[in-house]
Amino acid sequence: MDSTAVEIIPLTSLSRRKRKRAPSDLDIMPLVIQEVAHNAKFVALLSKAAHPYFRALFETALIGLWKKHCSQKKPSSRDYFSDFMKFCSCHKVTGDLAKALDSFHAGKKAQKLGKRKLIEQLRLDLPDSGRSAFLSNIKKVTLSCLPSPYPPKGYWIYTEDAARNCWEDWILYGHQADSRIPRRHLLQIDPSSLQLVISEAESCIIRDAKDSSIVAVIIRNFCNHHGVLSWVNSVVCDVVQKKKSIRLEDPGILAQIGYSAGSRSTPKFDWVKNLRSTALSSEEVDELDFSSSSVFALFWNLCKVLLPQEIIGDFNEFLEAIDLCRMDKEADSTSSALGRYVVGVGEKSYYEFNNAEMAPPAGVFGWNYSRATHSESQPHAFALSWTTSRSPQSIDGHFFIGSHGIQVKSAPNSLVAWRPKGVHGTSLQVRQPDDPNPDFEQTGMAIVTSSRLPSAWQKYKSTNSGISQLELELEGEEVDDSPDI
Repeated sequence: MDSTAVEIIPLTSLSRRKRKRAPSDLDIMPLVIQEVAHNAKFVALLSKAAHPYFRALFETALIGLWKKHCSQKKPSSRDYFSDFMKFCSCHKVTGDLAKALDSFHAGKKAQKLGKRKLIEQLRLDLPDSGRSAFLSNIKKVTLSCLPSPYPPKGYWIYTEDAARNCWEDWILYGHQADSRIPRRHLLQIDPSSLQLVISEAESCIIRDAKDSSIVAVIIRNFCNHHGVLSWVNSVVCDVVQKKKSIRLEDPGILAQIGYSAGSRSTPKFDWVKNLRSTALSSEEVDELDFSSSSVFALFWNLCKVLLPQEIIGDFNEFLEAIDLCRMDKEADSTSSALGRYVVGVGEKSYYEFNNAEMAPPAGVFGWNYSRATHSESQPHAFALSWTTSRSPQSIDGHFFIGSHGIQVKSAPNSLVAWRPKGVHGTSLQVRQPDDPNPDFEQTGMAIVTSSRLPSAWQKYKSTNSGISQLELELEGEEVDDSPDI
């Protein structure tokens, strides 16, 4: 390293300090900068700090150095990185540190250009007129509500005989996670009883014939960026392997994300902590939660620019009515809708979005999940589901809306918005129940809300109780916030 890396005048004044005086910021920062300048690892991190991943690593190093020279061992909420950059800009910095700062600024400029391009590709900057043009090109269908839902409520449904062969014994005679829940019968879908089948490549807006209200919206190729879609799916796959499923009586995994009203036996508004293992460090847990909320923030912002206002307005009305917090653990359950999230586009390559609107407070990730036909009571009219991946060889596992007799054939990168109050369900998949690595693989996420969450939030606000990170005992609990993926 270059021994002349830093030339900072305040260092010459340190000898004149009284020994008993606690070091001030002006005293500590030159020491921190000197250590950074003489550490090749720190310099390398700084040169790449335009990317949030490397910036986070560099900030961790800064906190460690600050604690080393400061009598206050617990790091404060200050922005160490910004303070570091401001100090460097006000003093003469040379050598490898100066080169690293130049690389950082060049990377920041390139990131700004790359981020602008990404926003255009994802259509996040789409104006209202652009959304209207986008929706105008989607097929429109009007359907009458059926006298009785089809498929009817309370059945495990399937389209292929092979699916029944895989699941019949498991459903009728297998071990029950909760014996209080009655066993459901199997029902093979009769295509002649359906009014509409949406093919894998077809987008569609379905309205009710009586009042023209939206029944469902299906958008294929929902995310316009292959790298981003791959990142989203990698986060979903990682998280579902580390979290407990909230529906142990159903096939697959449905992992709760964000805030929860708690278990019925211990109701409490809290950030859900439902990890399978306690082996993860607090930093790893925070990273997992931040990745999850980032994926949901992207999902929500894509929905905002692509879905009809009737659907987005429904969610906004729900959120604003009780000033509900968003899915943002960093905000510590404040009512602010704005926060910070990242979007991944490749291996350790991210773009950061600040002061951006975060997702509604609750959702789920799913892996190979199915559920018998059912209906749900949620505090908003619509639910939003994004199937992020589906293996090409997958058979069955399609989505059905009973009120109007609709089958939505599952496909990767597909959005479905529907009304959860009506009967709906996902058909059984052609895979063996106990196969850990099935040929069938379908993953996704959904924005859904427990009917108990608003009251839990209002009680939390009125009592001003702090978030305790309560370990939720969700196994066997019957909750209201499970959609189908």
